[in-house]
Amino acid sequence: MKKFVIERDKLAENSRRIQERAGVPVIAVLKADGYGFGMAQMAQVLAETGITMFAVTEPEDAVKLRELGFTQQEILVMRSTAMADEAYQAVQANAIATVGSPEAAYCLNEVAEGCGTQARAHVKIDTGMGRYGFLPDQYAEIKAVYTHCAGIQVTGIYTHFHSAFADEAATRAQYKQLCNITERLKADGVDCGLRHAANSSGLFCYDDLMLDAVRVGSAFTGRIPAKTPTGLNRLGYLESRVIELR
Repeated sequence: MKKFVIERDKLAENSRRIQERAGVPVIAVLKADGYGFGMAQMAQVLAETGITMFAVTEPEDAVKLRELGFTQQEILVMRSTAMADEAYQAVQANAIATVGSPEAAYCLNEVAEGCGTQARAHVKIDTGMGRYGFLPDQYAEIKAVYTHCAGIQVTGIYTHFHSAFADEAATRAQYKQLCNITERLKADGVDCGLRHAANSSGLFCYDDLMLDAVRVGSAFTGRIPAKTPTGLNRLGYLESRVIELR
């Protein structure tokens, strides 16, 4: 018999340490079944420690979390999609969709209006990760999601650092690109909503990139690259019976 044991108390301690470090709301990323640690179990412990917003990659995971009873937490679906069935799942789960292209905006807008509701969404900016998102020079298209999509209420905007653990210059350049867009929106009289960029490495490698929230996933497991000690516990250990000594 063998099993992988995950210590709930260490996860809870990590969560409190992360929230203390952030000083702003923490969006707990539970993609890939909670990084393999179990989405449902991770969500339960994190909710008990005061986390009020989760993030997943797949719309179906937002549906699962609702079915598991997580009805009070906000859920961000981080993958931008122009597939109507996926947009419908996000809307039906009362999740926050990610809009990263004009096609995704059009799709979500159509689905929401067809459901007789207004979908919530965060706009994703691709500042170098290469994984979903408007390019920074698509300002007109970005602004249009806020101003010309009656079926969408944009409540946030974000980007994702691709190498916060290794390249400070690139990370700060990404941060600046996002801030430039939010400042332009503000100058045009648009409330950009919740701004977030820092991931796990961004949170622990920098003191000044928090914005309005941070998105943290691997840090909950205590497994992140950082130049200085994080104070986090590594979660989990293998347990097995010894059947023979030789």
